[in-house]
Amino acid sequence: MSEVMRWDRLLSEARLGDGKPVRPRLPNRSPFMVDYDRIVFSAPFRRLQDKTQVHPLPQSDYVRRRLTHSLEVSCIGRSLGIEIGYFLKEKGLLPGHIPPEDLGFIVAASCLAHDIGNPPFGHAGEEVIGGWFAQASAPDHPLSVPLNRGLTREQLADFVDFEGNAQGFRIVARRQMYQDEGGLRLTLATLGAGLKYPCLQASPARADHKGKSSRKYGAFQAEAHWLDEVALGSGMLKRGDGLYARHPLSFLMEAADDIAYAVVDLEDGLKLDYLSAADVISALDRLAGGGLDLSRAGRDDFRKVEYLRARAIGNLVEAAARVFRERHLDVLAGDFDDALIAHTPLAEAHDHATKTLALPRIFRSKAVIRMEIKGFQAVGDLMDRFAGAAIRAHGDGVSALDARHWRLVPDLPELVKGKAPDGAGLYDTLLAVTDFVSGMTDGYALKLHRELTGSGG
Repeated sequence: MSEVMRWDRLLSEARLGDGKPVRPRLPNRSPFMVDYDRIVFSAPFRRLQDKTQVHPLPQSDYVRRRLTHSLEVSCIGRSLGIEIGYFLKEKGLLPGHIPPEDLGFIVAASCLAHDIGNPPFGHAGEEVIGGWFAQASAPDHPLSVPLNRGLTREQLADFVDFEGNAQGFRIVARRQMYQDEGGLRLTLATLGAGLKYPCLQASPARADHKGKSSRKYGAFQAEAHWLDEVALGSGMLKRGDGLYARHPLSFLMEAADDIAYAVVDLEDGLKLDYLSAADVISALDRLAGGGLDLSRAGRDDFRKVEYLRARAIGNLVEAAARVFRERHLDVLAGDFDDALIAHTPLAEAHDHATKTLALPRIFRSKAVIRMEIKGFQAVGDLMDRFAGAAIRAHGDGVSALDARHWRLVPDLPELVKGKAPDGAGLYDTLLAVTDFVSGMTDGYALKLHRELTGSGG
């Protein structure tokens, strides 16, 4: 790509959907600090306290939930952002009115929101929602005709390949606070940094682009114009219709997430007896640089792990920042499109921690799978009831839900209740369903499932 991104645009303080000139900075509170606060005080962020990170509905209060994970990722992201902020200042590339610490707040805010669109039971919930639509759209399914007739190919793809990243962008850019008028009205810089996959699912340019930023998608068709506003307003390079080069700070957000789960999943795995202390200590020691003296941590294995966790995070942060500094010009040109961690000397140790230890022995443990099955049953049944009713209502005019159902769920969107305003199509109605279902906590999804089915399980 011949063009390059510029930091004066990438660090835009303009707010999505605001339509007003950038306001003067407050002396002690930057616009990016405001972004951070708006996310923290939002209801979807608060609900992360009862959403799965790795271990659904854990019995131990020690292990991390999605909220804890997001806070930890934001701390790591803040460190990465500040370090790169000082690098840009030294190179004379940082706009004069923006202090280096502001990059820390931008990355931290994007990290806070990086999982805000995840449905109950994490990636299992995504699979259930997408799988439900895949089955319902199959030729032999009773709902196939009204579903395929009521949606375009691109709209149906949003649901069949349901993506928590796109749901997260929809939440912060549209559904919160100023609904349909910019959502939380975060700055374009923070929103751009949060777009790990700055593309639409059905972008024709995705097939030709082999970089990591197009492996998934980050916005539904319904938010296509908001994606364009963020990308073009912050100077992200356009690769094709519905596909952009990543905002440089999104690489730091991704690295913070990669660092967090490589390290803390092992710590949780030890606490729950999925991993041995020897395995965890060895893996963290490799991430921390190797050969550390653990005598200062005492004899207790958990203290040794806590010590190594801190050293490993620090080592990974420095390694990721070093790659960013070295590849900075390639990033601005859109020529670098991979995870920073994969280009560090710690890549092999990171893969060992995530793929050799965490994946087979934690993610695929019987306890995790058992709870995921409960989640599959609950979320699948809720999709049957709400999405199925909505499709039938659009297909033959039958009232979407029995009144008894929506009395149990007073916050059910009006569209799902069969009270769609004139002009509301099936796509909008099904987005209301996925907003509703994906916004549930694990506990609420199970509770509502029990109430609607009359089961005691």
